[in-house]
Amino acid sequence: LAMFDELFGPDTPHESKVEILSTLGATYLEQGKSQKALDYLHKSMSYLQQITDSNDEHPPTTALVLGNIAQAYQFQGDLNKAKEYTVKSLEIERVIYEGESHPLVADSINNLGSLCVQLGDTEEAIQLLSKSLSAYISHYGEG
Repeated sequence: LAMFDELFGPDTPHESKVEILSTLGATYLEQGKSQKALDYLHKSMSYLQQITDSNDEHPPTTALVLGNIAQAYQFQGDLNKAKEYTVKSLEIERVIYEGESHPLVADSINNLGSLCVQLGDTEEAIQLLSKSLSAYISHYGEG
């Protein structure tokens, strides 16, 4: 990261910096250091937004970073923030993968359903978890 800061400047967005920051954030999340993870993930997201502001397309990395931010908030117990970022990630995945039949989209729908269970919204949870199951069956089959 220091090398990229030296080459491009400390606050200059670059795709490689986005990936490094995102990976650092995910690593800190795995270690249970959710606040440090959020710091890196939000910085990564900030660079991603600067890079993609010139067009309306979002690279798959955007959905991944948003999903990791959601996990960090969930780890901290901020389920409403986790849901907010999961929804954002899911919206982008639906566009990238053209619907809900892709396994990564089904994973996000499942994650959103699980958050709804934790938030006590069982009706929405049942709808989302059923939709996720249908997507998995559509992709993998019943077996």
